[in-house]
Amino acid sequence: GCDVIDSKNVHAHGLHVSNGDDGTAVSSYGMPAENILIDGNIYIHGHGASVGSLIHNGVKNVTFRNISIHEAENGCRVKCNTDETGPAEIVRNIRFEKMTLFNCDHGIEINMFHNKLEDMLQEDDPDLVRLYPHLVQQLKQQQKGNLKETRSVGLPAHQFSDIHFDKVIGKGGHQAVNMLCNPKSPCDKIVVKDVMMEGFQNNTYNCMAVSGTAHGHNVPTPCFH
Repeated sequence: GCDVIDSKNVHAHGLHVSNGDDGTAVSSYGMPAENILIDGNIYIHGHGASVGSLIHNGVKNVTFRNISIHEAENGCRVKCNTDETGPAEIVRNIRFEKMTLFNCDHGIEINMFHNKLEDMLQEDDPDLVRLYPHLVQQLKQQQKGNLKETRSVGLPAHQFSDIHFDKVIGKGGHQAVNMLCNPKSPCDKIVVKDVMMEGFQNNTYNCMAVSGTAHGHNVPTPCFH
């Protein structure tokens, strides 16, 4: 795929990507990633349009626009690892606009526990169990029989804010929307507008430690109103 790393003022247009990883991933290893436009692309298979998982020096002002994603594991995704060291980083003003998703396993996802959620469920992480017992049960059912070996899990207080999903259309897949944020640093100012997700096996929002607003006509009903 096309990885945009430690970069500013980038425009990636007209890409046709078929792979087993992110179609495009915007990440920060050594310097901030800022002011990036990814538009007019087609992604087949792989993991769709992503921010992260490495966000060491922050990611800001990123727009994905007019992208179609087909037969992929993920559609629109913002993610970070829970085992990063160093100070908390900021992911802010991320926009997914006019996206079409066809048979993507996970349509929309915000995930602060990338590659670690299964371990947390295996360990019965106290924050998850205490604050969100019903969600834990639901996630355990989804992950049943596929839990990885238990490892210790850290919870860095990264900050995800101002993430917008505008005119995202998804048809078919497993889970329509996951928004799983750290209770120690909740995601805020999440905005969904005219997001239509239909035909998913779980046509619902799974949400944890997230707040935001919904505008226009959205299917299914967002977990915040």
